[in-house]
Amino acid sequence: MTVKHVIFIFLFAAIIFAVIKFYPDNEIKQPPGILVKNPPISKPLVKGKKWTKDDFNFTALRSLKMEARVLGKESYWADSGSELSPYDLAVGWGPLSNQTVVDGIEFWQARRWLHWKFKKATSFNREVELHTANMHIIPASDEVEDILDDVQTGNVVSLSGYLVSIKRDDGWRWKSSTRWDDTGGGACEVVWLENIHILR
Repeated sequence: MTVKHVIFIFLFAAIIFAVIKFYPDNEIKQPPGILVKNPPISKPLVKGKKWTKDDFNFTALRSLKMEARVLGKESYWADSGSELSPYDLAVGWGPLSNQTVVDGIEFWQARRWLHWKFKKATSFNREVELHTANMHIIPASDEVEDILDDVQTGNVVSLSGYLVSIKRDDGWRWKSSTRWDDTGGGACEVVWLENIHILR
């Protein structure tokens, strides 16, 4: 086998991998009605929890347990957080888990932000802010990342782990929001994800 053949095979495999991992997923349609009634459960920790991974130092801010409908999934591979967080998940609960409501809103993600616009004029804006989250997901294991790879827009998922802050020796930092009603810079959740299940 010549060097050209080896290079061709390597490039072909890299393209296939990129398509599988990063190509936008097809949205799954659900029946109308609220699929997730309860908001996320986030509790302060009785005892502090810290750990390290590679050059990163983690501090758990609160525990996290939730069910939610996936409103969007965006892959990242070249920004400062992608070494830890290959995906952002945009999720919704309450009215934002209702297919009828979701159909009236266009969601998209870019540069670690969640954006939306209504397809028709409405005063529903605050409801979207109160019932959605854009989460920077850090898989705690290869098994969790494998399931995360399979998640599609429209899935209902259960998640558990921690909201975290992260520091690196060179001064780089990332800190999760610990509220569900904030907006703007710093409002995203940084999630150390220990468990994920696709419910429907």
